[in-house]
Formats: sequence, C-alpha cells, structure tokens
Amino acid sequence: MQSLEILHEKETSLIGRDNGREFLVKLEKELGSLEELEKANPTLEFKFPREIITMNKSFFLGAFAKRAIALGKQAFLEKYDFSSSEYINLKISSHIDYALKNASMDSIVRNG
Repeated sequence: MQSLEILHEKETSLIGRDNGREFLVKLEKELGSLEELEKANPTLEFKFPREIITMNKSFFLGAFAKRAIALGKQAFLEKYDFSSSEYINLKISSHIDYALKNASMDSIVRNG
C-alpha cells in the first residue's frame, strides 16, 4: 500500500477545484500520476491530518474526479483509502456519486 501524506498540517479545509488540481499537480511532481501509482500499488492511502475538518465537492472533483469516473465507485473505493474522519469519508462517497452522475449526463448530452 502506498501511503501519501502531502497535505500541509496548517490547512483545515480542502476547498476549491483549482486547489484540488494544485494538489494533484503537486502529487504528480513528487510521486507520479495517479494512474502510475495505481498500477504500482494495490492500494493508495491518503492520510488527512486531524486538523482537516472538511473537503468540499469542488476540491474532490479537481483532484480525483477523473480517476473516480475511470474506475467507477466500487473500484475507486477499493483502490483509494482515505484515512480521515467519518464525516469526510461520507462526503467523499457523495462526491464520487456526483462525479459519476455528471459524467453520465455529459456522455448522454455529447452522444445524444
């Protein structure tokens, strides 16, 4: 299992799509792309400091939407382990649902 601790301890909220994308860029510079990490590791663990009290949908979508859409909810949750509070884990689950729903709607609109 690859364990990733790259969040700054002074942060308390993970918000904004641009911040999610910045998180992803930082991760890619330090460790490689999420796809590369997925191939090299059975599980990716993201450890959130206790000080992180929330992650909004925009941040999640900026950082993880592409992989959630590519893998689907079940496979994404099997591959990605978010070590965080129960509250944040519940939010992540709903953020995955949102990403998948909107990806489906986008596909229908483009192909319809």
